[in-house]
Amino acid sequence: MIDLAQELLSLSQKMLSCAENKEWQALETIQAKRLLSVQKLEAEESKNLTKAESEIVSRLLHESRALEKQCEQLAAIQRKSFITEHSKISKGKAMKKAYGA
Repeated sequence: MIDLAQELLSLSQKMLSCAENKEWQALETIQAKRLLSVQKLEAEESKNLTKAESEIVSRLLHESRALEKQCEQLAAIQRKSFITEHSKISKGKAMKKAYGA
């Protein structure tokens, strides 16, 4: 289970890197892999873990979630930027049409 949690953290780090570099296609691919890791983790039996192992898994999952939140924030900023740009383009087209240019 620790291996799966480490894999999840690694994928979360890669997702954040893609978001920071605005590599949205790559991020989508990594996000799909990350989802599979989450599903595998959910299927694992955590009751067989020692207290120390459980704490390690918990720490790794918290770190993964923090990275995911950062990624979500960057995606939201990019989305807002796209919406703003689309709005400007639409207004420009409307003005062009209204004034017959």
